[in-house]
Amino acid sequence: PGLWLEGTLRLGGLWWLLKVGGLLGQVGALLPPLCLETPLFLSPRALVPGLLSAPLVGVAAAPWSGRLVGYGAAWLSWAMWALLSSPEAREGEQGQEKNTDLMWRLLRLSWPDLPYLVAAFFFLVVAVLGETVIPYYSGRVIDILRGDFNPDAFATAIFFMCLFSIGSSLCAGCRGSCFTFIMSRTNVRVREQLFSSLLRQDLGFFQETKTGELNSRLSSDTKLMSCWLPLNANVLLRSLVKVVGLYGFMLSLSPRLALLSLLKVPLAITAEKVYNVRHQAVLREIQNAVAKAGQVVQEAVGGLQTVRSFGAEEHEVCLYKKAVERCRQLRWQRDLERALYLLFQRMLHLGMHVLMLNCGRQQIQAGDLTQGGLLSFLLYQEDLGHYVQILVYMCGDMLSNIGAAEKVFQYLERKPNLHPPGTLAPPTLQGLVEFQDVSFAYPNCPDQSVLKVPERGHKEGMWTHGSQAARPLRS
Repeated sequence: PGLWLEGTLRLGGLWWLLKVGGLLGQVGALLPPLCLETPLFLSPRALVPGLLSAPLVGVAAAPWSGRLVGYGAAWLSWAMWALLSSPEAREGEQGQEKNTDLMWRLLRLSWPDLPYLVAAFFFLVVAVLGETVIPYYSGRVIDILRGDFNPDAFATAIFFMCLFSIGSSLCAGCRGSCFTFIMSRTNVRVREQLFSSLLRQDLGFFQETKTGELNSRLSSDTKLMSCWLPLNANVLLRSLVKVVGLYGFMLSLSPRLALLSLLKVPLAITAEKVYNVRHQAVLREIQNAVAKAGQVVQEAVGGLQTVRSFGAEEHEVCLYKKAVERCRQLRWQRDLERALYLLFQRMLHLGMHVLMLNCGRQQIQAGDLTQGGLLSFLLYQEDLGHYVQILVYMCGDMLSNIGAAEKVFQYLERKPNLHPPGTLAPPTLQGLVEFQDVSFAYPNCPDQSVLKVPERGHKEGMWTHGSQAARPLRS
């Protein structure tokens, strides 16, 4: 605790001094590893009994040499990060900011459903807490059966297991019903607003925009928009509450094992991030290779007479063979990277499992943990890794899948180029309209005039009677 307090105070003081002096800049990303590298290094050593008192190895045997090694590694990491920051990465950050803005606009659009969201969140928390408590009572049952059998304690544990199971199931059903109801309300509201906005547009807008695109926005895009908040909020909040609840129970069972289990999280997240980047790149290459193979077939079959006239059948076969072979190599690379990623995940999971069992055995022998408590902890650890992966996936996926709402918001916020016609209807109207140098062309063909009045002008009389509406006259 003293090392963490010292590092936190050093971090806060340096941050404040650099910010006041206007020198923070990119160095701010370097301050946390420089100030917290010593407690970060020594905290995992404290998890293994007897290792904290062991001397540091190699160059880090002396305190100052160890700090210099840590500072040098931090500086090298910062330099590599600055060099690898490409313009594409900055463009990706701009795209993320744009998606974040769309996300907040969608949240504001769902503001009328706030009471139902609160109710859904309440049922979600109760359901998740009920699911989280069940493994704890499973461990209690193991401890009761292992020691002196107590019928009352056994019946109490079974009763609470059944109670929390039934209660969490009912709350999960209510949670799903609330989110489904919110989805239907949002869908109706978005469709109504979009249809009303489209009807207020000028006729030139419908000349530029295809009817099929408008139908797609009204049917598919509005459905995706209405599903975005309920589905993502359901999965994201459920995973977040589950992670917090699971880790709280793990800390109550064994703080040392709980801290030890955190070693897997950064490794798993880093591996998934690296794999996702590589996987997306390989998928794009596969799509390009498949398109190229299809292009070879289309050109050869479409120009078959030309191919035969030059006797180039074998050449076209070689081109197609190369394209297909390229597709096969890319698919093999995709499968190999997938296999290596899964192998790393399995080995990491197995290594952490062995480490947890070893540390748990030591705590059981020391009397700090029971066998049932260790079983409950292992069950919690299995669920924790799963929900952490869901959180990492959802945080990126919910921003990347929000692009369908961009075009709908453009239509909702579009202002017509012409003012809407008036609605006045006088009893009688009589006048003379004079046209001078009037021309008209459709927006999709601005160079082709469909109406043109000579410069000398043209006069027409107009009149209305009864309920016919008088339109504003424009020259």
